[in-house]
Amino acid sequence: MILSETTSRLERGLRGELSALAVLDRTTRVLLDAVPADVWCGVVLDPSTLLDTGGRHESGFPESSMRRLFEIEHVEQDDVDNLRALTRRSGKVSLLSRSTDGRLDESKYYREILRPLGLTDELRILLRHGPRTWGLLVLCRDAHTRPFSAAELAVAEAVSVPACAALRRSLLLSGVDCGPLPDAPGWVVLDGDLGIRSMSPTAQHWLDQLQEQHAPGRGEGGPYLLRALAVQARGEQAGAGAHVRGAHGQRPVDLPAGLAPRTGR
Repeated sequence: MILSETTSRLERGLRGELSALAVLDRTTRVLLDAVPADVWCGVVLDPSTLLDTGGRHESGFPESSMRRLFEIEHVEQDDVDNLRALTRRSGKVSLLSRSTDGRLDESKYYREILRPLGLTDELRILLRHGPRTWGLLVLCRDAHTRPFSAAELAVAEAVSVPACAALRRSLLLSGVDCGPLPDAPGWVVLDGDLGIRSMSPTAQHWLDQLQEQHAPGRGEGGPYLLRALAVQARGEQAGAGAHVRGAHGQRPVDLPAGLAPRTGR
């Protein structure tokens, strides 16, 4: 009953033309009523590179965790529930405690990200259509909250279908070119902590297209997109570089491999 009520409620809430942030907001509001979480976030992904291109992070991980999280997720890519590993599986949901057969300490993601924050498990929900993954929902619980149940995982899997359809529709509609756009490359100068020091007007234009929302006091170092790109570029082999496409089908940022963040004046 909870499963059918949740999916029906979500389908009603996702009708009409919505922004990507509105889709994530309505999806998580409905989902959290059925599957509570202590820490959660919704991420918009570039389906070609699986890098972050926006999302809702008000109740997500603290800023202090993000650099190491991006390194594990986008550079090392060797943990059991790494995003790229999940996209090669048939299911749309994954629970870290199940993926490790209860041996959570075998996961570096658990040891270095979740455990220091007092979190005991993480549920990941892919928003996937065919071979393309358009978004990711992440729900974590701490020791004061009961473990995720099989019934909750079933609800999460069911919710992923209408949520993905709405997110994909939103991104495709927002990608329609309704006027002239700058075609010159933009540049962004980052400091040693991957914070923005300066940028060109064209780069600012592209970054303004991102749909990313944080809690007050968070996200001040710039979009997660830039930091994910910078971390990946520094970890790539020489000449490989890193890039990501936004909703408009353009490349808002394209960074060379071996990136050395520079200090602006």
